[in-house]
Amino acid sequence: MPAEIFRTETGPAARLSPGSPARTAASYDEIPYESHAIADSHPDHIAAIAALFGIESPDPARCRVLELGCARGDNVMAMATTLPGASFVGVDGSARQIADGERRRSGAGLDNVK
Repeated sequence: MPAEIFRTETGPAARLSPGSPARTAASYDEIPYESHAIADSHPDHIAAIAALFGIESPDPARCRVLELGCARGDNVMAMATTLPGASFVGVDGSARQIADGERRRSGAGLDNVK
């Protein structure tokens, strides 16, 4: 797709220099991207794949997960729901996505997600 489709002529991103990291981050605040659970990234799935290759892995029930580019955190929150003894950290450059995710996390009462 041509890059012009994603350019904006108004709003905070338009006031930043083209191609700057700040403009990119602002564009994700203006038009949030999708967030959903990804079954293949679940610690249980990864541990099963590791076992098939003879690799020892941490116990998924007590693992620690870092997800970069987590959007609003739907994937880490889905994992946190099924693994209450594990800890999850989601990182994203979009302040809007993080704020949306924090509201959802708080509402769900998930204390093992940051």
